[in-house]
Amino acid sequence: MFLEIIEKISDEIIKNEEYLTELDREIGDGDHGVNLARGFTEIKNQLNNFKDLPVSDVFTKMGMILLTKVGGASGAIYGTAFMSAGTYLKGKTDFDNQVLLETLNSMIEGIQKRGKAVLNEKTMLDTIIPTYNFLEKSFNEEKNLSEEELIRGLFVSHLTTIHVKTNVGRLSAYCGAICAAAGVAAALTFLHDGSYEMVCAAITNILGNLSGVICDGAKASCAMKISSGIYSAFDATMLALNKDVLKSGDGIVGVDIEQTIRNVGELAQAGMKGTDETILGIMTK
Repeated sequence: MFLEIIEKISDEIIKNEEYLTELDREIGDGDHGVNLARGFTEIKNQLNNFKDLPVSDVFTKMGMILLTKVGGASGAIYGTAFMSAGTYLKGKTDFDNQVLLETLNSMIEGIQKRGKAVLNEKTMLDTIIPTYNFLEKSFNEEKNLSEEELIRGLFVSHLTTIHVKTNVGRLSAYCGAICAAAGVAAALTFLHDGSYEMVCAAITNILGNLSGVICDGAKASCAMKISSGIYSAFDATMLALNKDVLKSGDGIVGVDIEQTIRNVGELAQAGMKGTDETILGIMTK
């Protein structure tokens, strides 16, 4: 399972090589995607050699590959992160939540020692540290929710979904799973003691991220869209609890949550008017 995850991560990075390079052209040398793809292509090529190795050795070897194949500052930083994890995992055979946290923390510490960066300096730590904080909070709370809290969370989820769906309308090519994902994000944030503003932020993050996903009536892809919505709901919640939210002007995001939901309704009802016919035309060819 562990090697399968590494393979999927490698595939995603290789697939998005050009996209990552385009992003880097705006702020850097324009070679980030090329370099990362080179490193993870080599990792993928070595997976068969990792099969019988302990996890600690796999992390160390991946770190060495990234260090030598990616090159530059990125290669050193990624390589250090993975090798730091390998050092921490030496001798570990049980992998529970605490080990996961400590592995992530060892990577953070390795990056900080190598690059001297701290949070909010616009480095990769600005994504890794909030992820660590969210996981730590989730794992350590081990919250035993009361029946009343669960019911309240369910109400928040359902009412949010209904409110978004009402604006979308009954007949639209806008994917209903995205409305449900907004409800999941709202409930998760609420159950993590998020404020009203944080709940609104979580919904905003979902709608700003996933609006535009179509409903084409295909059951298999529908199930995948539900899965994507759930994963995105966790991301949206984590960001909202850290007070990170898409701002007005970021695509369809409005000045407040109600404006954003109205914008989604306009997108679904006016913007997608001809989408159903186009989908049917494609499916009936």
